[in-house]
Amino acid sequence: MPGSRDLFYVQCSEAPGWVVLHAVGELDVSSGSLLADAVEAAMHASGGQVLLDLSRLTFCDGYGLSQIVRLRRESTAADRTLQVSGATGSFLRLVDLTGLTGALYAPEDLLREPPVTPVRGAPERR
Repeated sequence: MPGSRDLFYVQCSEAPGWVVLHAVGELDVSSGSLLADAVEAAMHASGGQVLLDLSRLTFCDGYGLSQIVRLRRESTAADRTLQVSGATGSFLRLVDLTGLTGALYAPEDLLREPPVTPVRGAPERR
């Protein structure tokens, strides 16, 4: 039986000036460190411009959400950009129920389009 870490991975692609991370699968307490490691590596590689695409996230618990909020706050404090994009369904409901919309999305994130759409066949980080 696969563990939860086997049900989550991060694909990486690039757009001009950005590193795009595509979170795929189930983000929870056992896979949250994979996302944190990927975001931190992308921040260093990109000079601080990272787009986190959640369009292929199939599940996220409170711990996964707290990881994303923490990463966003740390990025902002370091004068870097972590833009969240592509969230759907249950993730948006979780954000709404927890009242974390303001912590997760800056007003400018809600107004601008992401720099790219998800790329198929991008390298995976497991």
